[in-house]
Amino acid sequence: MKIKTFIASILLLGIALINFSEALVINEHLMTKENPSENCIPPTSTNSFSIDDERAYSWLLFSGFMSGDRIDWEFYAPNNILYDTYAAVPPPFQPPQGCTWGWMQISPFDVPAGNWHIDVYVNNVYEFTENFTITPESPCPAKEIYGEYAIETELLRYFRDTVLSNTPVGQEIIRIYYEWSSAIVKAMEEDEEFRGELKEIIDGLLPMIRGLVE
Repeated sequence: MKIKTFIASILLLGIALINFSEALVINEHLMTKENPSENCIPPTSTNSFSIDDERAYSWLLFSGFMSGDRIDWEFYAPNNILYDTYAAVPPPFQPPQGCTWGWMQISPFDVPAGNWHIDVYVNNVYEFTENFTITPESPCPAKEIYGEYAIETELLRYFRDTVLSNTPVGQEIIRIYYEWSSAIVKAMEEDEEFRGELKEIIDGLLPMIRGLVE
């Protein structure tokens, strides 16, 4: 009897260890506007989106997998009202890691601009919250100064999307920038001296910005 109990205990322990070792764990997560690839190479991270962007993706790198595992994303608008949901069953993957993603459509829908967030659940258990912003399309001072496709404009966009957008302080700077961008562009159109002074300021910051993103 004792031997049977011992064997049963060993089997139960083995099953518990297997279940524990195979439990799905999120190892890395990020926001991106790129369409992720199935090879699990991390896409470019950004927490700043425009109403002209097609989609906002929440990308996850996970380890462990059991049949029936499920990941849910809940997208909340700036008023904290549930806007959209997305659910996925993690695809088959080559151990030790796999990837999957959820997304919400932005363009061409009339989504509200502001500070959004996503709550992510694994098997109905809350895992984490991801914050991101959707900004309205508005006149851009950098684009007005350098041109839409200039190297300087692209550098500033890249700095916005990969550095500023990834911190709460940076997200607030982005929000203030777009809140005042229309007034700044209008002032530049009416005052060439102000336009020149602003260009000098940005020119002076570009080397530092380039150093931060390289």
